[in-house]
Amino acid sequence: MTTLDRDGTIATQAARAARQSHPLLEVDRLSVHFPITRGTVWQRIVGTVRAVDGVSFGIAPGETLGLVGESGSGKTTTGRAIVGLVRPTGGEIRFEGRALGDGSGSNRSRSRRRIQMIFQNPFASLNPRMTIGNIVADPLRVHGIGREAERRARVEEVLSLVGLDAALVNRYPHQLSGGQRQRVGVARALVMEPALVICDEPVSALDVSIRGQILNLLSDLQAQLGLAYLMISHDLAIVRHISHRVAVMYFGRLMETADRDTLYKNPRHPYTRALLAAVHIPDPHIERRRRARPLPGEVPSPSNLPTGCRFHTRCPLREYLGRPAECEQVEPEFRDLGGGHRVACHFAERSGEVDGNGLPAVARQRRADAAGNGASA
Repeated sequence: MTTLDRDGTIATQAARAARQSHPLLEVDRLSVHFPITRGTVWQRIVGTVRAVDGVSFGIAPGETLGLVGESGSGKTTTGRAIVGLVRPTGGEIRFEGRALGDGSGSNRSRSRRRIQMIFQNPFASLNPRMTIGNIVADPLRVHGIGREAERRARVEEVLSLVGLDAALVNRYPHQLSGGQRQRVGVARALVMEPALVICDEPVSALDVSIRGQILNLLSDLQAQLGLAYLMISHDLAIVRHISHRVAVMYFGRLMETADRDTLYKNPRHPYTRALLAAVHIPDPHIERRRRARPLPGEVPSPSNLPTGCRFHTRCPLREYLGRPAECEQVEPEFRDLGGGHRVACHFAERSGEVDGNGLPAVARQRRADAAGNGASA
């Protein structure tokens, strides 16, 4: 694949290698707060929504970090802050060793164009008045990259890369299927030859039969181009399929991060365990014996979050331990349990004493034994 600089020349391999000598993305104590205002002419701030509140993580070149959590946890806002669609309230975002807010306008533009985003809704994210060719070529025009003939060649190249025929360049988004439209969204992200792609629920708006094709496409592109992904999703099965590491987010804070296999096999935060317990198992015999229980307590208001641990109002482990005061009064440290497995929980070492549904381990084993005896009978 060719690489065009601003003047249309081909970038050198040495320049590419130099970019790889630094960590790709570092997010340090990122915060995004939205004010709550009242009044029309004379507005006054009456509260704050802490959508993202002190989040830190990193992504290495060629790595996929899965960011999961319930709706409203701050996942998409985190991704939008990284690409510059939302202005951070605090913290720092460093890309390829450079703070994204530093330097001249040209340097910021050069860094920003190497971070691209694939949006959730492929129909809403494509301009219905533009042809597919113009949609994919638009980032090149905005950044002044290449001449018109070179842009057309680049568009055809990336369309072929995502499995679309170059003959589609003169069609409009409404003339394509949902899967084809999302492939156009992928092509638009790739046309700038990014190092990092923010994937915001890239398959949630698609039919189940199409989701696997798009996920496999993203995996193939990563292997072929060395891309790094921030995969934002509420579907833990999808995240497990494509991610190397996973971060779990709850009301603007990270609850747990670990490599994929460690987190799915040995989750240490009660919230992570609850999310995994809610995932359906594709086996009707096992699924029929499961007894899913909703989390206790009330979902807090994002404008009036609880003190201490933000999950303590719904935490089954806290209920099991007799409601210790630390959970309500002291904010837990995001600590390393070893091997890069980090958890924000005062009692993470005792998380195995209850399952994701809040059932004590002893009762859980008895229930499993009873189910096994019933099946054998």
